Amino acid sequence: MFLHKSYVLTIALLIYLCSLISVQSQTLTGPSGETILTHGYRESVAISPDEQIVAVGGNQGVFLWDTYTGEFIQRLYKEGHTIMGLAFTPDGSKLLAAGNYCILWDVETGREILSFDSLLNYTDALDISPDGKYALIGSYKPEGPRFFVDMWDLETGDYIQTFGDYEHATIAGTAFSPDMKYVVVGAKRSETDLWRIEDGEKLVSYNHPVSVSSVEFSPDGTRLLTISGSKGYLWDTLSGDLIHEWPNKGSYRFNSDGSRIVYSSRWNVDTGEPASIEYLDPDTGEVTETKTIPGYGSNCFFINDERYMIGGYDGLLQLWDLETEELVLTYGNSINSLYNAEFSPDGKTISVGSDFSAYIIDADNGSVVRTFAPFYESAYFTSLSADGRYLITNGYPTTIRLWDVETSDLLLSLDVLRAREDISACVTRDGTKLLTGAGTEENELGVIWDVATGEKIHSFPASDEGGGNYPASVFDEVSSKARLLSTYPDTLSCVATFSPDESKALTLDASRMNAILWDAETGDVLHTFIGHAQSILSAEFSKDGQYAVTGDRFGIARLWNVETGENLAQYNYRLQYNSFSMNQISLSPDNRYLLTASSTGILRGGYSIILWDTFSGERLFSFNGNHDYQITAADFSPDGTSILTAGAGLDNTIRIWRLADLIQTSFADGFELYP
Repeated sequence: MFLHKSYVLTIALLIYLCSLISVQSQTLTGPSGETILTHGYRESVAISPDEQIVAVGGNQGVFLWDTYTGEFIQRLYKEGHTIMGLAFTPDGSKLLAAGNYCILWDVETGREILSFDSLLNYTDALDISPDGKYALIGSYKPEGPRFFVDMWDLETGDYIQTFGDYEHATIAGTAFSPDMKYVVVGAKRSETDLWRIEDGEKLVSYNHPVSVSSVEFSPDGTRLLTISGSKGYLWDTLSGDLIHEWPNKGSYRFNSDGSRIVYSSRWNVDTGEPASIEYLDPDTGEVTETKTIPGYGSNCFFINDERYMIGGYDGLLQLWDLETEELVLTYGNSINSLYNAEFSPDGKTISVGSDFSAYIIDADNGSVVRTFAPFYESAYFTSLSADGRYLITNGYPTTIRLWDVETSDLLLSLDVLRAREDISACVTRDGTKLLTGAGTEENELGVIWDVATGEKIHSFPASDEGGGNYPASVFDEVSSKARLLSTYPDTLSCVATFSPDESKALTLDASRMNAILWDAETGDVLHTFIGHAQSILSAEFSKDGQYAVTGDRFGIARLWNVETGENLAQYNYRLQYNSFSMNQISLSPDNRYLLTASSTGILRGGYSIILWDTFSGERLFSFNGNHDYQITAADFSPDGTSILTAGAGLDNTIRIWRLADLIQTSFADGFELYP
């Protein structure tokens, strides 16, 4: 298979234009009419036998993409179906998708053909026979529990037989032998066995030191390749003898004709060393060729006679040219481990922080426009400058980086103290000054840096004015009892933000319970905002600079007059005497509404996202934004007409809501509306 000449020209142009692209993305419509920009959590990938279609499965269903153009084909979706494993039939006409249950789909029409009546355990263990007539699906019985592999007829949906009976060991992989005489079953407690299909007898056991994660027959069926503890093992299929063992951690696969084994490593999280691909001789076990793919992780597929590689990191799935070692395109935008999301000042894009990178995505279609942070570095915090020209990221462990959005160039990198803390930062419009919520000294909870030189312009000390590192006793309005709260100074946020005109800076004192307003030019203290009984997690100025709002770990937010320092309003939310940390706050552009988000509300059976009347403090409505896990972001669009919400964990979606719809419509299930 060869790429058409026009594809080559298009690819070259796209690589030149930006560092990371998605030719086309597909937004979804949520159950309440909201727009879902990202495709959730990626769990599985399959390539069609003719290598023309890439299938990506996760908690938002299966997305089908054209392999060489990146064009979206269609989505296969059934409510409540999380996809853990995928397998095409040999002719590519059908796709088997397994998770909490198993469905056979028609690839062309998107029609559900069969649904298998099996007790699945969110399995990714499945395979389709070489003749396309049968399927192996990992399953379990809750008694024990016990795990096994069922064989099914793909024409009738009838159950045929069972292989294995493993107690407390989920099925990690299964496969038909090429001649369809045998089935291999790999379990996650080191058991891997070969079974004869004809009589269901177990013939061989392959002993591994730890859990098995993958099993694969060679194309001729004489050898078996397994991965255990991320290490590769090659076995003689029928004798069970170990032929080779490779100690390097990563992914191991046979190439199409079995003449070599392709090993792909992970990037080194500690050193940032790029990943590599090694070609191994299955007879000698020696490395015959090595290639470096910057920023790429393991678990990859090789197509077009190994000219191209499909794989990804952080949820994103990408096509790489192995001859040029260049990125060609990105399929969709499944971004795992979303930490935060924020509208750009013009509302056209959204900055996103995740487990291994930071991105700019299109606010209309969700396509990835830019990627910034190194692939081995988490981006716990992202923030765009007021004019959208600069991006700030806070990564592991405490490195703050400033990026040029247009070029993706790194302008400044700062290693600050306060490990294990959320450190926020803000940059001036002209990109010459950077404000961070921590410095290089223990007593610094705010520093203004010269971007060009990396030198400190002002250092705001961690003043104990108004508080200190001590437990605070506060009066609980719900239980009418005094409660003792601890500040936990080692794991708190370090808030820092400029006022819109950049004349003032807001940071915290040593207790983290009080916010200090500074003159950004002179370093003089203008006001200390005193009133929180727990550590402040978030802070923001209003667009006109008249007000500042702060939110704390106890689920309380406060509105402050910037000119006088007066506390104008308080926003209080607790449920069943539990605190709900206000980790995200956002004022509408007209100051009419305040949006707050809690990372813990949804986990405790409450509501995580609340819209308030700014000046009366009245709660207008509460909801969870149809997210399945903790909320990591909530933000108003610059024109105030829309709200952005983001969920982490197994949710990993960014959703856009029309504010008018939220206020005027009474939604059923998941909304608590107030008159």
